Amino acid sequence: MSDVDEPLGAVPERDGSTPLVTVIVPIYNVEAYLDQCLSSLRSQTLKDFAVVCVNDGSTDASRSIVTRFVNEDPRFSVVDQVNGGLSAARNAGMRQATGTYVLFLDSDDYLAPEALSSLTQIADRDELDVLFFDGNSFFETDELASEHSGYETYYTRSADYTRPRSGSELFAQMLKADDYRPSACLQLISRRHYRDSNLGFVEGLIHEDNLFTFESLLTARRAAHTPQALYERRVRPGSITTEARPRAEYFSALTTYVEMMRFTGEHDWPVSVRSAIASYVNRTLGRAVRHALELTDDEVSSAAHGDASVDVHVAVGAVLMQRREILRRRMAQESTAGKIRRKLRSTLT
Repeated sequence: MSDVDEPLGAVPERDGSTPLVTVIVPIYNVEAYLDQCLSSLRSQTLKDFAVVCVNDGSTDASRSIVTRFVNEDPRFSVVDQVNGGLSAARNAGMRQATGTYVLFLDSDDYLAPEALSSLTQIADRDELDVLFFDGNSFFETDELASEHSGYETYYTRSADYTRPRSGSELFAQMLKADDYRPSACLQLISRRHYRDSNLGFVEGLIHEDNLFTFESLLTARRAAHTPQALYERRVRPGSITTEARPRAEYFSALTTYVEMMRFTGEHDWPVSVRSAIASYVNRTLGRAVRHALELTDDEVSSAAHGDASVDVHVAVGAVLMQRREILRRRMAQESTAGKIRRKLRSTLT
C-alpha cells in the first residue's frame, strides 16, 4: 500500500489559542519594499494567522516600519537579532512559530489577498505535509527583465499535481517534467512535519532553499501542488538571484551536495524514485563544478579546510577532477581553433 493510499488521520483540532498559520518574514535593509510586503499580509482574507518578523540586523528604516505594524495589529510580532543571513533569520522565526502551518515570505515580495485562505483550505482538506503553489515574477527594470527573462514563467508548473501523493513521488514527477522549483517561499508546510522531520536551514549558505526543500519534500507523507499563482516575486538589482558570487555559489553548492549525499544515505527510498534523487544530487555537484571553473585550485580546495570529514574531502576531490578535465578540453579546443585560424590566414596571404 502506498503512502497516499493509507487511511487519513483526523485533522488536529485547534483550541483557538494558536493561529492556523504562522508567516515568517526575514528582514534586512528592505525599507523600500517592506510596507508592501507586510500590507499584503494584513489584507489577507483569512484572519486566523500570525506574522513573525525577524529583523536580521537592519541598519535602515526597516525596524521602524515593522514597529508600526506590530503596534497596529496584534497578529504581528518582531524578533531582533544580529545579522546572520537569511537561513539564520528563518530558523529564528521558526522557533517562534505556532499553529498548524508555516509559510515563508521574503520581505521584498508579497502575497495575493486570498493566498493563506486558499492554501490552508486545500492543506486541511487533503491533510498535506507540503503544498506547493505558483507565483508571478515582476522586474524592477527593463534591463533585469531582459537579462533574467527565464524568471517570467519560472514559478509556474506545466503539469497537474493536485492529487495528493507521497513527497518522494511528487519530487520525481516534478523533476521529470522540469517543474521542480525548490523555493521555500512557494510552499505551505505543516509545522508538525517541520518538527518531526527535524527540518531547518543550514546557516552560512546562499540558495539554502535547495537543501531545505529536498529534505522537506522527500520526507513528506502527503504532498501536492495547486496551480494558483499566489506569490509575487520581485526581481531586483543586488539580490541573491541577480548578483554573481562565484565563491559563495561554489561553497553553497558543494555543501548542499555533501548534505544531500548524507541525507539520502540515511533513508531507504522506493525504487521508482531513486534515479530521480540520484540525478538531482549529481546535478547539484555539477553546479559546484560550474562555479569552481571561475576559481583557482586553492580556492576550490579551501572549502575542505574547515571540515575534516571524508565526505567533504571526497566531494572536493570530485570537483577538482571534473574541473581540470573541463579546463583541459577547453584548452584543447582553443588550441585546435588557433591552428585553424593560423592555417586560414596563411592560405589567404
